[in-house]
Amino acid sequence: MSGARPVRGFTLIEVLVALAIVVLGMSALMTTISSSADTTTRLREKSFAEWVGFNQVSTTRLTLNAPTAGTMEGDVDFANNSWHWLQTIDQIELPGVLRITVQVRRNVQGAAAVSLSNSNWLATVVGFYGTSQGAANGTVPSWNAATFGTGGGQRGPGTGGLGGGLGGFNTGSGSGSTGNGITNQPTNTGGTP
Repeated sequence: MSGARPVRGFTLIEVLVALAIVVLGMSALMTTISSSADTTTRLREKSFAEWVGFNQVSTTRLTLNAPTAGTMEGDVDFANNSWHWLQTIDQIELPGVLRITVQVRRNVQGAAAVSLSNSNWLATVVGFYGTSQGAANGTVPSWNAATFGTGGGQRGPGTGGLGGGLGGFNTGSGSGSTGNGITNQPTNTGGTP
């Protein structure tokens, strides 16, 4: 057995290099797992904030009295957390339609005092509230491409009015709309000019 090679193991330097590589790999893995957990928590909070916002928009739309333009805010408990919301109602160019914007964030002490200046909202939800522009006449409009815009829509042939001859959306006679916030002259596409 004089020709046998001596059994040789890893040197201390080789073991330390291998451990350093393992530590770097584990550090990168832990950073990725931590980032994933933070993202999941953030998305969960954002989803809850959106639900709070949608609930507030629905509550506003379902009230018996029509909402008025302005800003209001409040707090609500939802999903074992306290949330602060800021609701802004604006009149838009379309007559009879209001835009409801609700911003939501986690509730913090003194939130009401800093709502308008704070930009750390988790979610912003937009909804609309509209009032009827005319009495319902009981007919069901045809929305297929063959009849839409041909002048035989919901309210008769296109003779101007709101929509200026867009089939089912005419409200009267004339070449355009007056007093309703729409300033451009519509093109008559389906009725008599």
